[in-house]
Amino acid sequence: MSLLVSVTLKHFTVTCSDGLAVRIENGVLVPSSRSSCKYWTVAKGDIAMGSTGSSFMGMMISTFATSLAEKHLDDPELFSILEKAIPDELQRVNKLFPTNIEYLDGTESINLGGTNLLMAGYDSSQQRIRSIFWGCLAKGATDLNLTPRDCADKIQAIGYGKAVALVLEKLDVADCFTPWDVERNVKSVIQQAAEAFPQFIGGTIYTHVISVPELKEIYEDLKNETAKLVAN
Repeated sequence: MSLLVSVTLKHFTVTCSDGLAVRIENGVLVPSSRSSCKYWTVAKGDIAMGSTGSSFMGMMISTFATSLAEKHLDDPELFSILEKAIPDELQRVNKLFPTNIEYLDGTESINLGGTNLLMAGYDSSQQRIRSIFWGCLAKGATDLNLTPRDCADKIQAIGYGKAVALVLEKLDVADCFTPWDVERNVKSVIQQAAEAFPQFIGGTIYTHVISVPELKEIYEDLKNETAKLVAN
């Protein structure tokens, strides 16, 4: 299935996903990959974008967003450009494919729904870390919620509903001072979700850290020093 988690704080954002991809055969989920990262990066790694739902629809949005970002690579307004363009592309993609496909979760029939999208990173024009979420809340394309939701200073989790609930219950970043502290805690809770719901969550856990430019080197130095201490 899929699980994508973003923790966005004042000076940095951490994006993490599981690697399990599935296909639906006769209403049953069948694993197709354990190394399917749910996010991609643009702007030389300073913006991360991720989707849950249909892998093919996610690939189409990734292609669109990457192409658009390449055309505006040196534009400080890139974050805003993507923010304005994404809703129309989400709506277009969700109309191209059926979103009423169902699968069984135990004895319960669950609607796959459309594609959700999360974007987090450094907005050069506003000189701050931002996080935006667009969600598909209903069964058909006409019910898409394309109103962007601000996820700054929040934990945002999307994907398999029961795993999302576990993440929001278990993940605590109150005592985290660096992105690497947050990264460790998020990876731990995704692993818990994989153990609790192995049919829906699993595979490789991927992480990506984005920080404000003035702290990037400091965070990297802290990471390297911690790695040296662990090695010794």
